Amino acid sequence: MINVLDLGIFADHWGESSSRSSRSSDSDTPAGCALDMNYATSYYDDEISSKDIDSTVIAEKGAEIVAAVVAQNVTNLDTYQLLITFDPDRMMFIEAYEDSPDGEVQNFLKKNSGETLGFQAVEQIPGTINIANALAGRDTGKAPDGSGIIAFLKFKILDNASNNWLKFHSVNYLNSDGVDRTPDSLMDAVVNPMSCDDDLVGTVSLKDAILILQTLTGLEQGTGISDINGDGIIGIADVVSILRAVVCENM
Repeated sequence: MINVLDLGIFADHWGESSSRSSRSSDSDTPAGCALDMNYATSYYDDEISSKDIDSTVIAEKGAEIVAAVVAQNVTNLDTYQLLITFDPDRMMFIEAYEDSPDGEVQNFLKKNSGETLGFQAVEQIPGTINIANALAGRDTGKAPDGSGIIAFLKFKILDNASNNWLKFHSVNYLNSDGVDRTPDSLMDAVVNPMSCDDDLVGTVSLKDAILILQTLTGLEQGTGISDINGDGIIGIADVVSILRAVVCENM
């Protein structure tokens, strides 16, 4: 395992001599880490929870996706380091961001107005990303508690096969006293292609859109795969997805 303290800026960080407050971390409180494939809905619970964690995303070959890494139920978080793995033949890592690419979501480590030493995310070997970050100084008043996004990862999808996984290999949290914590709960994520064939006849057609509309009005029970866009709701957005697929097939 790659140790965060072996990385230059973090070794310097923990070599500092500075005063520490008396605030302590409850090491008996479970912590977690999750991959969220839709950070637009990020009203996370402070404790470990699947609320607003979308562990599945629908994406076709050539599409670019952004996965958010969510620290859950942390206490006095000062430093984090994690390894995330994927199949490099099926997914290509493009880049990583400390804050969201659209500038709307700030890194959780900055929650209490703290400054970071320098976010790092490197694909050191194909299919493995090493991510690390730390607060400048060791001020427990700046170290956040609760849950929030600690990294954003951008990928390009390389095939249309199912079960294209993003998985945690290891995660470590350190508090302001240098106490190392390994999360008790890890939630991986998966990318699947769109399945628009709602009538299960092997082709995507307007019949699939009609079947979903009938499901919405209660005329049909549906097939169980009517949630085309993977948002957890069977609705008009799924009909729109099918219509787009029909148009693409006939172009």
